[in-house]
Amino acid sequence: MKQLKEYIDAIVSRIFDRLDTIESKIDGYKKHVIDGREMIDDADLCKILKISKRSIYRYRKSGELTPRKLRGKLYYDIEDVKKLINKIMD
Repeated sequence: MKQLKEYIDAIVSRIFDRLDTIESKIDGYKKHVIDGREMIDDADLCKILKISKRSIYRYRKSGELTPRKLRGKLYYDIEDVKKLINKIMD
């Protein structure tokens, strides 16, 4: 039983480390300010989260991410991205 608890604690710790890494990566990427909101483009979002554009498309279709389009390029509010990450982890 003690080994199981230690194993779960290690997994949880790795998950939180991963979240911290993702947040620091988001902070490190070039941000675009649109209507006073910090935004990140879809290509950078794919790199940060290590997911495909198709996965981002599914998040858009489900309403979990709302893009803004500027000059033919999609941008996502950084706060919305952080909320999505937290929702996935809950």
